Amino acid sequence: MSDSEKDLEELSIDEWVATVSDVYKDVDSRRTGNELWLQVLDEASKMMESIRKEEIPDTTKQCVKVFGWLGSLVAEGLREPKTVADFDDPIIGSLRATSVNDFIGGPESLGKFILLKYPEVCHTCGGDPCDCTANRMITENRRSQRYENKFKELQKISIARLTAAEGRFKSPEFTKAELERPIDEVFHMYSRIYGGIHYDIDLWKIGDHLMEEIGEVGKRIVDLGQVRRMEVQAKKGALDVNKVVIAAYKKTIPRNKVSPLGSVEEIKEMGHKQLLNFFKDYHTYGMKSELADSVSWLSGVWNKIAIITKARDLSFAERLTQNFKNYQGLVACRACGNTRCNEECLSIDLCSRTFMEQATGGA
Repeated sequence: MSDSEKDLEELSIDEWVATVSDVYKDVDSRRTGNELWLQVLDEASKMMESIRKEEIPDTTKQCVKVFGWLGSLVAEGLREPKTVADFDDPIIGSLRATSVNDFIGGPESLGKFILLKYPEVCHTCGGDPCDCTANRMITENRRSQRYENKFKELQKISIARLTAAEGRFKSPEFTKAELERPIDEVFHMYSRIYGGIHYDIDLWKIGDHLMEEIGEVGKRIVDLGQVRRMEVQAKKGALDVNKVVIAAYKKTIPRNKVSPLGSVEEIKEMGHKQLLNFFKDYHTYGMKSELADSVSWLSGVWNKIAIITKARDLSFAERLTQNFKNYQGLVACRACGNTRCNEECLSIDLCSRTFMEQATGGA
């Protein structure tokens, strides 16, 4: 193994996102956020096709491609908007806002989203390993008289565990080490927490969970797009935001309950920017959470492959390196081999796929 190869395999998840997105940033900057998300969906669907066909080598390749496009999506979400088109896009710059309940601090990143959702423990029970399955009967029947008190006890345990886990991030040294650990260690963390649960789950079911999370990322993108359109309409005076929010309040909030925004009277006194920022922040936080879940289930697919193939040392970093390294040992586009992909490469790819489909009777 060369020094450059070793260095690549030791990159953190945020360093991989930055490294791969740097290769494609010239072409990605011309794509909309929706286009990037569709690329994630396309590669994930191909991954599921390979799982259905039981073509494990292809599944490992698709896992790497899914991560690459997720990285591009995150990179664009963290990029500072510059043009009018950027500001109109629901993705570009949307992930720059400080996360809710930010016990980590520092700049936003995919690694940070993961630790905010999974602070080295299960985000639901706080366990390491997760014991949600062992308590499934209690949680599913928590409203029954028989299990109500037991569920309250579980909640107290979970809160105590999560509080303790999050408390470790008060140490700058601990936080720095967590964010800088190699990507394989992130996958090992997920395996440590959820590996026991995944052990007896079929690979296709784990892949289905990943598809579900990717779909939920897409829903957040749609919701942020709607918030953006509401902003534009409100500025034109074509939409009464207060009226809309109050209508939703009366439709969904039970009587004698107060919404997170307060009472109807309080909502009436708010400016439309304040109201829209609430919904924007909520769905932005949701997208960060779903991105963390997507990586969680992607690692689940990867770790399940390791179990099936009995390759316990299966390295995701090694496959990333093989996929994005050119003959000079540099991180580069897997299609053209350049360290900066360009429109010519994409155009050749489009034409090549078109000819191949025609030749094989596809489409």
